[in-house]
Amino acid sequence: MCGAVVNGCVVMCGAIVNGCVVMGRAIVNGCAVMCGAVVNGCVVMCGAVVNGCVVMCGAVVNGCVVMCGAVVNGCVVMCGAVVNGCVVMCGAVVNGCVVMCGAVVNGCVVMCGAVVNGCVVMCGAVVNGCVVRYGAVVRFGAVVMCGAVVRGGAVVRDGSVSFTDLYTKNRLFG
Repeated sequence: MCGAVVNGCVVMCGAIVNGCVVMGRAIVNGCAVMCGAVVNGCVVMCGAVVNGCVVMCGAVVNGCVVMCGAVVNGCVVMCGAVVNGCVVMCGAVVNGCVVMCGAVVNGCVVMCGAVVNGCVVMCGAVVNGCVVRYGAVVRFGAVVMCGAVVRGGAVVRDGSVSFTDLYTKNRLFG
């Protein structure tokens, strides 16, 4: 009565695929699909298409599906900060590592105190990158908690220091 002619046959409605009639569909590689998206000649009903696969929900990472969270190096992290492809829940990030609290010095974490030449001192004054609690400080030498400092390695707790005596005897005076 009416319609299209396919291979000597009559079809009332629909599309024509490879000499066949499909009623209400999309055509994929000569096949008919009812609904959905077409991926690599296949039909997916809903969702996103990743590398020829269908994912129902979530983010797409390296052809994989993640339901929630941040994406790091093709992996999913639920919460926290991302450091060098790893997840840290809280704290500061130092050289790809996580520190919970404190200051950051040369990629290391110090809980409290002042920072001197990449080192941490709890209290006291800072002299040439060294720390002294109180007392006199000479330009060369080690660090003592109180008193004077000399290069010879001897430390006095109080009083005066004889540099010559300390150099020769290299002993501790009380």
